[in-house]
Formats: sequence, C-alpha cells, structure tokens
Amino acid sequence: MIKFCSSNKTDICCSGYQLISEVTCVACDIGYNGRHCENRCAAPFYGFDCQFECKCEKEDCHYAVGCKQTYKAATKPSKKTTPMVVGIIVLAAVAFILSLTILFTYQISKRQRSRNSREGNVQSEDLNNVYRETFF
Repeated sequence: MIKFCSSNKTDICCSGYQLISEVTCVACDIGYNGRHCENRCAAPFYGFDCQFECKCEKEDCHYAVGCKQTYKAATKPSKKTTPMVVGIIVLAAVAFILSLTILFTYQISKRQRSRNSREGNVQSEDLNNVYRETFF
C-alpha cells in the first residue's frame, strides 16, 4: 500500500510505513512501528502498528503475536480456582445425598399411609359384618 505523508510524494512515509523504493511506502511488519519501522512494539503492546495490548505478564507478551501461552499456564490450574472447584463438587454431592434422603423418606411415608388406609378399610368391613350378624 502506498502511504506518503507529504504532498509532493517524496521519501517521507507516514508513521507505521517504510519506504521500499523511491515512490513506494509499505506497512511495517507486524510488531513494528515508527517512521521507518525501526521501533519494535514495547510490552505490553503488540501487533500491527502496536495497536493491541497484552492481557498477561509483560515477560509473556510477544511484540508480534501478543500473549505467549506457556506450558505452565496451559496445564497448571490456578491456585484460586482449585478450592472453588472442590467446593462446587462437595456442594453438588451434599445436594444429591439430601435429595435421595428426601425421596426415600417420602416413599416410606407414602407406603405407611397406604398400609394404614388398607388396615382401616379391613377393620370397618369387619365391624359391618359383626353388626349384620348381631342384628340380622
């Protein structure tokens, strides 16, 4: 891309471009900027014309591609997340056990009510039979 910053198209390229022939300015390589692309992006900035900012430690910020993914960061879980994960697992287990206990208690209660209801019907039928035998 041709990008001159002077009206007479002399050897003055805009910042972020470099002169490669007498009449041609091209964009700096990724990770460089300045009048003749002489400046490498300083951390925490990276990318085309150093327009992007790394969201990692400065020593992990690459001038062209941004944050480098290190083996340590990629495989080792954060010390802050480990207790949280354990807490969530314990909470889920307690909720599951509590749900099973409630369900089991409900089933036992339901069976007992059903049994009491059947026994009550048998007793009332027996009383009706005794009543009939006595008076008829």
